[in-house]
Amino acid sequence: VNCLLCSGEVPGLFSPEELDTLLGPLKERMEGDFVGTVSQFFTRQVLRNLHVVFILDSTNPNFRSQCEANPALYTKCEFVWLDGWAAGTMSRLPRMVIPELDKDKSSFHVIHSGMGMATPREYLNSLDVYNSVLDNK
Repeated sequence: VNCLLCSGEVPGLFSPEELDTLLGPLKERMEGDFVGTVSQFFTRQVLRNLHVVFILDSTNPNFRSQCEANPALYTKCEFVWLDGWAAGTMSRLPRMVIPELDKDKSSFHVIHSGMGMATPREYLNSLDVYNSVLDNK
């Protein structure tokens, strides 16, 4: 991941034959002002056009070490922190995930808060568990 974010390349991802097949059509597309090889042009296009989304749980005990192992996360990425969801979202989400749920029985956000769960992912996991229990009833 770090290599891809920094250089636009993943060493060993393509065999030389695969790379030749990919780079062949790019010779015609190389911009007139670009000075360099077709491979460098390809890498520049990857860096310009690649968008990656990482979802990391900050409550995970390995969160810090995962971030430290990939310094490009700090230098090449933008962070969007999701600390939690609004109460209105928390109350509407169960009916969106489980449409047959009665409105008056939808108090998942209260249970979620009371159990001390910290992340929206854990909230969705609890909905999935409830839904599977409901399906097996």
